[in-house]
Amino acid sequence: MAASAHRRPPRHVASAPVHKAADCWMLLANDLCRQAVATGVLARPNVTHTTGLRHQDTASIYWSASLNWMPYDPDLPFVKACCPLKLTDGLASGRPIVSADVPEARRYPDWIRVYGTADEVVALISTAMNTSNTDEARRLSEAQLSLARKNTWAVRARRFADTLERA
Repeated sequence: MAASAHRRPPRHVASAPVHKAADCWMLLANDLCRQAVATGVLARPNVTHTTGLRHQDTASIYWSASLNWMPYDPDLPFVKACCPLKLTDGLASGRPIVSADVPEARRYPDWIRVYGTADEVVALISTAMNTSNTDEARRLSEAQLSLARKNTWAVRARRFADTLERA
């Protein structure tokens, strides 16, 4: 499982999956460091932490993960107003995505599982991990990849250019 965070989510929500899913190996990337230290997350045997990742280096993490967890702090004004690349990168991996309840995640209810509490995130991660080898999970992954192929930067630029030509 991979985790990626834009800002610090509430401590109990960010640390609950790590403590309750001891059988899952987790890679925590970049911004979770201070909070992870404060909650003992980085000391867990199932956790690896990496820093200094550039955006262009993250695709391999999303693609190698069984699940991508986005523990955003949904109360931050910036998070409420932005379109996080992490979500679209996660969608492009075809892997299940579990995200804090942020507006951009709500745009993709078929592919992004949204949580608001520590118990919800643990349940969503567990369910996604326990059903990852089902026909339904494979169908969702293919649909997610199809969505991603229709929304690459090249496709969007072509749509924009077509719109300009018609104007």
